[in-house]
Amino acid sequence: MLRLTILLCLFGLAANSQVQQLDEVVLRAQRIKSDIQPLSATIISDTLSLTTTQEVGGFLQQIPSLFVSSQQNFTQDTRVSIRGFGARATFGIRGIKVLLDGIPITTPDGQTQLDHIPLPQIGAIEVLRGLSSGLYGNASGGVISLQSAPIISTANMAVTLGDFQLQSLTATWSSAQEKNLFRTIVTHQKQEGYRQWSAYENALLSLSNETDFTNGNSLKVDYSFFLSPFANDPGGLTLKQVSQNPKQAREANLIYTAGEQVQQHQISARFKTKNWLSYDLPNNLRKKIWQGKFTGQMQKWFACKFLGNDKEIRIDTLKPEFKEWKWVEPSSIVDNVVPFKKKMYSEILDYFKKYYV
Repeated sequence: MLRLTILLCLFGLAANSQVQQLDEVVLRAQRIKSDIQPLSATIISDTLSLTTTQEVGGFLQQIPSLFVSSQQNFTQDTRVSIRGFGARATFGIRGIKVLLDGIPITTPDGQTQLDHIPLPQIGAIEVLRGLSSGLYGNASGGVISLQSAPIISTANMAVTLGDFQLQSLTATWSSAQEKNLFRTIVTHQKQEGYRQWSAYENALLSLSNETDFTNGNSLKVDYSFFLSPFANDPGGLTLKQVSQNPKQAREANLIYTAGEQVQQHQISARFKTKNWLSYDLPNNLRKKIWQGKFTGQMQKWFACKFLGNDKEIRIDTLKPEFKEWKWVEPSSIVDNVVPFKKKMYSEILDYFKKYYV
């Protein structure tokens, strides 16, 4: 009995010594309020500045269950698949929602391209996989959330030279003042490519400005201009053609001069109020809504310029809050809301009146 007791004690001490304390993981910017917690997520940030890659896909290769291809084919763009979703896409990213600082850059048809995002701007990447990505709406395959690095006063330039006449220039200048943050990024890169008819050239300009007003409100504006005068597509080869000459281009691609030319502008603006706005439920609704646990809500509102079309606005969520929606003039908003929210909406209009009057 004594030997057995000593053996059990030793085993318990050995088991305790193997316990590891893991760092807490916090997931942000869930699009749909839900009690469901994300089951599979990856956040990377510390190693981004150490990666010598020419496009965003190079940052994602270390994430489990995520596959990246077409890194050096700027005609087909970076292709990403998460657990099989997006694997059938012939170019770009499909079936996966991509966000930049909380703003979707995925188009209504599910297509995403990453060419217009400057690498020095990215400070962290958050990836959600599996069913938990449904918290972001139409993101059946997963969610990739790109987050900008904090703006600090700095100026730097990087030049990269490589095989196949690779030339890459990146210049960053940023200023962090007490009430204003500004950053500009300029990149230019070109390469002849390993294969015949695989050359490309592109340039990118990115501007970010965030202003804090004296009343505590803030306005952030982002603008990017991407220009690719040419990006040639050599096409795919059969195994026999690869064994003969792996550098050759597909004959049909040469005949039809396959490739692309891109010129793209993108601008976004966000206005954030200082104060939390609130409303109280009337007594007859307090026991019916939210299971009687809450008597009202506190909210913080943002003003954004909508650049998409009406098809992108989705209210058919897992737990729909609204039955229908419509565009209305600011002067008629208060008349279209329930009585107990009229005061709060009047305050909202007063906050943002300088942007719509």
